[in-house]
Amino acid sequence: MNFLFLPFIAVLGAEPADFKIWNLGQQIFHHTQPAQVQLKALPAVAPHQQANPNLSEKCQALLTQVIGNAGDLDSRQILWQDFKVLDYPILLNVPQDAALLVGHPDPPSAYVPYQDAHLPPGLPMAVLEGGLSDAPTMDFDYPVNGRPVFLYEVDEQADGVFRTVVHERFHIYQKDWKPLLMALPGDWQEPYPVENVENLAMATLEQKVLADALSAATPLGIRESIRNFAAVRQKRLNLIPTSAYVLELSEERSEGTARYVEALADEEIYGNNAREQIAFMLRTKLGVEQLQKWRFYATGAGMALLLDKKGILWKNKVENGLSPWQVLRSNTPIDDSEVERRAQLMKQRYHYDWLLANAKELVEKYKTEKEKAWQDFINAPGYRLKVHFEGPPGFRNSGGKIYQLPEGWFIVHPNELVVSSLNTRLELHDRSVLNGPDASSETYH
Repeated sequence: MNFLFLPFIAVLGAEPADFKIWNLGQQIFHHTQPAQVQLKALPAVAPHQQANPNLSEKCQALLTQVIGNAGDLDSRQILWQDFKVLDYPILLNVPQDAALLVGHPDPPSAYVPYQDAHLPPGLPMAVLEGGLSDAPTMDFDYPVNGRPVFLYEVDEQADGVFRTVVHERFHIYQKDWKPLLMALPGDWQEPYPVENVENLAMATLEQKVLADALSAATPLGIRESIRNFAAVRQKRLNLIPTSAYVLELSEERSEGTARYVEALADEEIYGNNAREQIAFMLRTKLGVEQLQKWRFYATGAGMALLLDKKGILWKNKVENGLSPWQVLRSNTPIDDSEVERRAQLMKQRYHYDWLLANAKELVEKYKTEKEKAWQDFINAPGYRLKVHFEGPPGFRNSGGKIYQLPEGWFIVHPNELVVSSLNTRLELHDRSVLNGPDASSETYH
């Protein structure tokens, strides 16, 4: 992942041979080396002689609430088939404090072995006092003594770290799954229809129906609520292009199932009901910015929980190339006439006219803001950036919004931006000297 503190960015979410270049605002404040690339070697630290180093209160909490709880779940194997959180080495980095390396059979000499009753039997742990100062924030394959580990920089409370570690570790587990049977078409960069008012309104309706389906208690209620949801979703899918449909399937299969596993772990350890967690997410007001990625965490997890509720054996099917929606739909036999009837009934029940009017207002606001962001972007001095992704990029930003442009480009106006994708290439150019004799640029891989 790449952390860039930028006023304005445009990035390419496609894979053309000819890259475009855009202006980047005044300055770049910070950049850390991206993941899944060549990384710096571990810092040279003199070996410690202390047998069991003292851990700070924060690191002690990580040991008990993250490693201890994960070990408890692994011993009962209740999250997903043969998935175990601690089957893959984990490195929890607390900068200027300590780095906790768990499950690595051969840690570097700078790491001091650590023994504790909270550790699962036979699981090795070693500590690097002071932590890592130049490591990425997160990396699925961070090299430690010739072995890949899951690296995560801790910046929240231990319970939040536990949820994140479970979620992200599941993504590593997903690497062994077969590809989605309905693969992304070659023109996947076709913009997702974020400005389609009816799609936004129907997506809002879909989430409300799915949230209520999660609370259905009787066999008849479960059956009826699943059919209502399937009808609304089938009706909405007729509004979007195939590339958008496949993107939804892919995100719900990847992020949705990871959120499902995270919710189950949260319920098991902290008592937060998984269905209520996901229902809350689904009922949260849906905006234009959530349409292309973030809403699929909740819809994918919600459908996974419905499949459990209906007693369908679905996880092997997902691992072998299907999405939760494809499995649910194949087990929900409703014809076109029933789709129409139920979709109309749900529109009446959930006041669709109001949802449609609200969606129109949100889209118009988005368009106005995008136009202003584009004009500000064009006129901004400073840096410019060109980015190439091999696959749909994921964005996380704080304090700003993402505006989608044609041909897969985006404008981002954040305080902090995280861009994650396979084989990312960034090229930064100082615009003020770009055409002069001192022109310079820097490339990150």
